[in-house]
Amino acid sequence: MRRRGATVGVAVLAVVLGLVAWQVRVDGPDPELSATLMDVQREGTRDYAFAEFWTDGSASVRLTASDGALVVDVPAPAPAGTGAADDGTVLAGPTDIEPEAVAALPGGSGLPWVAVGTDSAAPAGDGPLAAPPLTWTGREGTAGEARPLPVELLRGRSSEDIVTVDAAVLRINEVDLAVVTTVQRDVGTLHVCEVDDCRWSERALPDGLPADAIVSTGNGLVAMTDVKSEQATIWYSDDLDFAWEQVGSAPKGMRLAAAQDGVDDPALVWLDRGDDASDDEAHAVAVQTVRDGSVDDAVARTPVDGDVWYLTSVVRHDDQWYLGGGRPSRDSIALRYDTTSATLWELGEESWVPTGDSLLRHQPDQTIETLFIDEEETLRAVSSSGVLRITQVWRFTRDPD
Repeated sequence: MRRRGATVGVAVLAVVLGLVAWQVRVDGPDPELSATLMDVQREGTRDYAFAEFWTDGSASVRLTASDGALVVDVPAPAPAGTGAADDGTVLAGPTDIEPEAVAALPGGSGLPWVAVGTDSAAPAGDGPLAAPPLTWTGREGTAGEARPLPVELLRGRSSEDIVTVDAAVLRINEVDLAVVTTVQRDVGTLHVCEVDDCRWSERALPDGLPADAIVSTGNGLVAMTDVKSEQATIWYSDDLDFAWEQVGSAPKGMRLAAAQDGVDDPALVWLDRGDDASDDEAHAVAVQTVRDGSVDDAVARTPVDGDVWYLTSVVRHDDQWYLGGGRPSRDSIALRYDTTSATLWELGEESWVPTGDSLLRHQPDQTIETLFIDEEETLRAVSSSGVLRITQVWRFTRDPD
């Protein structure tokens, strides 16, 4: 009996050890992300112009200069049913307009959009005012005529005169609305029009403060004020009168790095560069989401491995958070300026960790502009270089060991 019991015990132990080994294999680290370059799109511009990008985590839209005109297009495969034209929509109007902002309706059928451009070379007479920004709205491969935004802006004479433009699209009472904000010298404006018949009208700013950034929830608008300080405030409105409610603030000691539209829950990315921006251990990132006018601390302050130059996009997929942006390139490239290496970070147990894919890392002068999950539930990215005048489309998968 004693021997039989020992045999049974050994057998049970072997089964247990086998289950433990299986569990270790199942719960072990995920395979590394592998990047596949899907497309390289070259832009036909005489001088480089930085394209503008938009994403809601499920689609990507680009506003770019091409052959003297502005073009709205989808630089990556779009979700089924968006109706976006493959060759883009050329915006009629003056030539050599520079892209300023583009936005679309999060999750919207037909991707109703708004685009903004400026003509920095065109003076508005001999007075102190600059030519107003031009705007276009459209959907499904069609665009309305160019309309000037009814705002008075000073002609740029110094860095203090730089104009910041942001845009969003939302749907209230089954009407698609375009929103455009401007900020110059701490003076802000907010204008609204219907996408299908754009006639701009001004709306009140949150507490009278310039809206430094806006994002759409699909049926509501989120605005951030005082983002240059460490006391940024988050506001929310979901009515046609734009009655603003203060709903949150920046994580302590952090500044806004990126603001991204989203269906119901847009994301706000906050960055703390620490006391010494050159210290690799000084950087930390937090992510907040906004749902039904409530702010949620989705990702608490977490250190970033290595340096950060830009953060542009964030997405959550299969319970895993990803950040897109750029960091200083360590490659020796014969370019006469500091270059950026396109970077995808994953949220690890203790830090944001950059993926090690060599193909992505060694692209010359690239920054990830948008991250999104396509209709096949695959992580995609769009990167660009304004100087090299190219846009690149990426697909990320995990290759099993």
